[in-house]
Amino acid sequence: MPIATSRFGYPFKDKDDREIADPYAFIEALIPVQGGHYLLGSYGFFHGGIHLDRACSSKLSIDDGIRCLADGEVVAYRIDSDYHDATPGDVGDGAMLRPYSTGFILVRHRVQAPSPPIPATPPPMDTPGADIRDWGTRLYADPQGRQPLAWLRHGTPLIVQVGAYTPGQSTLVRVTDTLDSKLPREGWISRTHLALDPAVGTGMRSAFGLKDTVATTVYRGDSIDPDKSAAHAENKAQRERPEPETAPVLTLYSLYMHVASERDYDRNAKWKRPSWWPERGGTRKPEATDRVVALAKPLPIRQGDLIGYLGEDVPAHAYPVAGQPVTKRLLHLEVFSGDDVPAYLANSRRWAKEYLPDSERTLLLLMPGDTLQRDVGGPASATVNQRQILRVSGLESRTVEDKRWRKVTLGMTQGHATGWIEEEGRLVSPWEWPGFEVRDEVASPDGFRHDDPEAFADYLRGDGPRPPDTPFYKALRSLVDRNHDGSFSEEELDRLLRNRHHADHLTRLIVRHETAWTRTSMRRHTETARRIAAKLGPAAVENVNAEEPRGEKLPWWEDVAAGVEGFPANSRVWHFHAGGVVGNLSRAAVTLEMLKKVFDARFDTAEAMRAFEEKLWSFADEINRNLDAYKLNSNLRLSHFFAQVREEAGASARTVEILDYTPGALVANFSYFRRRPAEAEMYGRTAAHPADQEAIANRAYSNRICHGDPALGQGWKYRGRGLKQLTWQCNYEDFQRLYRTVWQDDSPDFVGKSPLRVVHMESLEGALGVGLDGVLEGKRVSYPYKDARSVREYLRKHGY
Repeated sequence: MPIATSRFGYPFKDKDDREIADPYAFIEALIPVQGGHYLLGSYGFFHGGIHLDRACSSKLSIDDGIRCLADGEVVAYRIDSDYHDATPGDVGDGAMLRPYSTGFILVRHRVQAPSPPIPATPPPMDTPGADIRDWGTRLYADPQGRQPLAWLRHGTPLIVQVGAYTPGQSTLVRVTDTLDSKLPREGWISRTHLALDPAVGTGMRSAFGLKDTVATTVYRGDSIDPDKSAAHAENKAQRERPEPETAPVLTLYSLYMHVASERDYDRNAKWKRPSWWPERGGTRKPEATDRVVALAKPLPIRQGDLIGYLGEDVPAHAYPVAGQPVTKRLLHLEVFSGDDVPAYLANSRRWAKEYLPDSERTLLLLMPGDTLQRDVGGPASATVNQRQILRVSGLESRTVEDKRWRKVTLGMTQGHATGWIEEEGRLVSPWEWPGFEVRDEVASPDGFRHDDPEAFADYLRGDGPRPPDTPFYKALRSLVDRNHDGSFSEEELDRLLRNRHHADHLTRLIVRHETAWTRTSMRRHTETARRIAAKLGPAAVENVNAEEPRGEKLPWWEDVAAGVEGFPANSRVWHFHAGGVVGNLSRAAVTLEMLKKVFDARFDTAEAMRAFEEKLWSFADEINRNLDAYKLNSNLRLSHFFAQVREEAGASARTVEILDYTPGALVANFSYFRRRPAEAEMYGRTAAHPADQEAIANRAYSNRICHGDPALGQGWKYRGRGLKQLTWQCNYEDFQRLYRTVWQDDSPDFVGKSPLRVVHMESLEGALGVGLDGVLEGKRVSYPYKDARSVREYLRKHGY
């Protein structure tokens, strides 16, 4: 089985080659694509995936190669040696006019939430009570002993008033002074738990009452220290605590259909060959071409790895202009599961609510009827009229009377509304799969939306009404027809996708339906199309006949089921919208907007501001690609990391240390210059000359830690660089040694001349469980980190 994965990413970056942070940005890119929406494809047949083609290029980097959605393993594929030609008849050796691909790659994913941290089991505590100092008694507010005030330990000094004791009366005596400012000054205590001292008349066998007021102490008492008892009970509970339940697992498959042929790589010299292809003869090639390869030993693949490139998918009815080949590059992307998905969703929701910490509840779920307020505690500004799911990161927050509020802007039935809403009770985890619904109604065997294809043909000809939908499509229409006009068409889906919140609703539908990729399904599809065409005329029949050979080459399901262990035996599977799954589980946790709140520098020109934003984008991309490797895969870790970065790199996110000091600043900040003020005047910035930053670095960082004399030049060469301002040669050497633990792509010489990456020593140590773990989990570390709680509060205040 593949490694467990909890992180998904989009198959393409945006048009500016950046990771997609807003789930709707991906959905919006799908709108211009014709005939390939989720649920309803061309001519009224079920469509279990989504299409991406050149129409998406205004939003996505569609030509840069298809990326794997998540960590997993390639279990099967078919790569064409070259494209097939959909041109009807015998085309001979002429140009390929209507090229199409039958190629596909099938990846299996083991989807599982990351396990929450398990607290360390504490050592056992001694049972309280063995030591007399564990004992004591209570101080009461009344002589009847009904209102306890405090618990007094054995040996506690007291001043009490005593008198003669008559059998049968209350044994409580008055305490006039507890002699401890942390305790109530006066009260009542049982005389039986005072120290036996006949000399002062405090013993029960003495002539009790010889003195009215005496000094004494609590002796033993009648109860064990309640704090120790509670601590012992907690210690026992922690030691006997059962291991947390393992997160439920869902096996998902991602299908990449109509990928480029092998010959296409030769025609496109700039294309990279997928790393999952085996190396043969000095170059990477598929194991075989023109047939389904079901892998007995699947090939591991990581999220973001290159799967392949868009291949041609030109239908037989496409018309070549002036005899030139038609081109239509397209990806059919499909996500499905053969597991019991409803049971998985129920288990995952229960598990997430029970075991995940609050820091992993990263979504704000608003339901119809929730009310926005103009200001915190102010009058209502709007009422939510449709379910909305927002990412918490980046939302402005405010805490009033220990209650946290979020400022949100929502899409309403008419326009938008902005206001504040209380956070409590509305935070959910992605592993609760908020908003996801399953539909399992009966569908027609061919996937057509109507039971009577001939009646649909009559409707198209204007000879009859539209026939009723199958139960499956009736159920879908009730969910998708948001304007209640009774239609369910590609145009209706286009309208849905243009509305962020309607699109969110559509992408969270999970439907069970027969796959289109069995030979039986394809044959039924063709037979239904032929029945419709027979009523529409010879041209329609000709189109169906021309497409039939192409359709016969596309199925692959039976071959994979026979050769891949664990592949679903039942071809009626659960289909997911790829954008919905990725949008829910994507971990593009860092956005430009978030970084601009952390690094809030201002610039005089628009050009300078754009350059600054480009730098922030590069930081975001680097972090988002390596969230797990850096162990920045929780809100707390991410927030703490950037709080430290802000402290080191400043508002402008500088990545190289600036040593532009005045003489006075040099003397104040560096011991070298305090001992040599004349050199501070020589090298510091004055009205007569700029600062000599190289000379300053070589002196300020000399003869300390692992550096020698200034003449060696170590201070300048190993000055602070990167977001965490890595300094000192020994730290550079450590980073060099540990670098390949995170990055395997190259071996730069950080101790020599290579530039450092965006994220440096401390972040890498976090990846290895040293530095960042120490800060967040209370371990001793050797860096002067800020107090973790204060950092968390700062980030919380600013909405992270």
